[in-house]
Amino acid sequence: MRGLFPRAEQDPVLATIQKCIVFLTSANIEPLLLEHGFDSSAWTLASLYLASLGAQLLGEDAPRLVGLSQETTCYVSPEYFAEEYGKTVRIAEERVDAAEVASIVQDAAAARNGWKVILSRCAPTSRPRTALQHLRKSLAAEDTARQR
Repeated sequence: MRGLFPRAEQDPVLATIQKCIVFLTSANIEPLLLEHGFDSSAWTLASLYLASLGAQLLGEDAPRLVGLSQETTCYVSPEYFAEEYGKTVRIAEERVDAAEVASIVQDAAAARNGWKVILSRCAPTSRPRTALQHLRKSLAAEDTARQR
């Protein structure tokens, strides 16, 4: 996003996007359904949420969706990201803990700003070393070896 807009417009654009994407969770599904009343949107949102839980849908003709765009709002389930990400990227199993990835996605889906959860949970635990730091460590190790 940051590369698509001038610096002065980036924060307002990101703030707008944050308001437009709604993760369907147990905490917000009821108010969202009540907000939509009895139109077909409420039925579709309910089907979307039930499908994300693996629950029985409202009927045989219920849509099987992972996301729904309506006017300026995009409603998504955690499966949306898993499905889209899985189409484009494969992570070697030895590099990741599947339970940790599932936990991160679950926490992100439950948060209002899920991307912030992902950012904080996936941030490096320490700052990467610079080339100079690597060189100093290597030289110190060589000095220690010579002193023996």
